Amino acid sequence: PNTRYGVNVATIDINGDGIDEILTGQGQGGDSQIKVFDENGGLLINPFYALETSGAGVEVSASDLDGDGKDEIIAFTRDVFTLSNF
Repeated sequence: PNTRYGVNVATIDINGDGIDEILTGQGQGGDSQIKVFDENGGLLINPFYALETSGAGVEVSASDLDGDGKDEIIAFTRDVFTLSNF
């Protein structure tokens, strides 16, 4: 992302092809927009806002939390936690 707040980065195999994609969220001071990029730097899904907060940025992570074999996007700030399934 083009941001002055820094970027929080994680990896996720969102499409199940065995290749990790790049998951990003803005750092402290930014909004909660999350973007997922493929291995060539192209956007893989439409960017979305994970949280209704603004100015706190958003930390990102990914894990298979429900055991279905697919990673979930985990987005959080110091005060708010949310999950997004893909």
